[in-house]
Amino acid sequence: MRIAALFGIERTICGHATEQRRAVRLAQTRPLIDDLRAWLEAKLATVSGGFRIAQAIRYALKHWAGLTVFLDDGRVEIDSNVVERSIRPIALNCKNALFAGSDQGGVDWGVIASLIETCKLNAVDPQAYLASTLTRLINRHPASRIDQLTPWAYHQVPCSSRSTRSLARRTASNISCRTIWCAGWSNCCRKQGGKA
Repeated sequence: MRIAALFGIERTICGHATEQRRAVRLAQTRPLIDDLRAWLEAKLATVSGGFRIAQAIRYALKHWAGLTVFLDDGRVEIDSNVVERSIRPIALNCKNALFAGSDQGGVDWGVIASLIETCKLNAVDPQAYLASTLTRLINRHPASRIDQLTPWAYHQVPCSSRSTRSLARRTASNISCRTIWCAGWSNCCRKQGGKA
């Protein structure tokens, strides 16, 4: 119930300005946090020191300043769920990379993982990006324009050209023509008013 009340307050101030969040936390959350600390200290006195619950309570009390930093800073969330969700793919990828097969396989895996995460950070579909970039490399994209192949330079241009649609199907059957990077496919871009 105590934790649920804390998160209930957080739901009411979610999306509000930093100072407003801080003010609400000081007025409503701080008394609940102070009560929680007193309750934890009282419970610690009633349980044997060797029990896991006693260890958990001691851990929470030892790190109390870090646990309550959100009260004085409206920018800080009450929990770290957002951060944990954002790093989960990286942690899973590290575990998967253990099976790369060799040192060079691990290096190659790291390059691909970096490209995929960079695509995600730039709101680019990684599968569409890799399919179109590999196609451009196979079609001998000029080395002098390699910067056009970076995820942040990837542009989604609607394509209507039949040749581009068939190329998209051959490249990756589940990528629609609209997600193919057309900047280097001059016949498509000319029809769409883009520049090759």
